[in-house]
Amino acid sequence: MQNAGMITPPPIPSQHLQQVHTCPLCGESLFVPLSSTDRYGYTVDLVQCLLCEHRYLKTQLTTAGTQHFYQHVYR
Repeated sequence: MQNAGMITPPPIPSQHLQQVHTCPLCGESLFVPLSSTDRYGYTVDLVQCLLCEHRYLKTQLTTAGTQHFYQHVYR
């Protein structure tokens, strides 16, 4: 399926995703959202920690999800 010249990426199964509730660097739970779409068209939740300004994804691939992505999705 195409959307404005881009191919819509296949969905990533929810069992391959994990939520990150605090900053991986400093442990702070307060953040500001920065972006909701990555360069491939996937919905992401890129955020920036309000304490240390580290940027990270609040929803990340599990180890199995990373394997699935690179074996079946990434070209």
